[in-house]
Amino acid sequence: MGKKILIIEDHPDARRVFSLILGSAGHETWEAENAHEGMKKTLAEPPDLILMDVSLPDERGFDLARRIKHNPCNHKDSNRCMFRLDPK
Repeated sequence: MGKKILIIEDHPDARRVFSLILGSAGHETWEAENAHEGMKKTLAEPPDLILMDVSLPDERGFDLARRIKHNPCNHKDSNRCMFRLDPK
């Protein structure tokens, strides 16, 4: 059975590609375009995995990962974050 994966990425084309690849592998994906939206979705329905950009427009990905990990409303112990490094 596939995992629930949240993709937090500000570039629409990258979000779409990640979603298509992961969806075709049998995973359930949903998307957020910034840190605020990503945090909201994580707390509403904790994913098994979070794939995020390190340089989001409203917050660094590493800082968001730290906030998700330490948020008392996050009841899922298995959240894991993977980062996409910005090639700039």
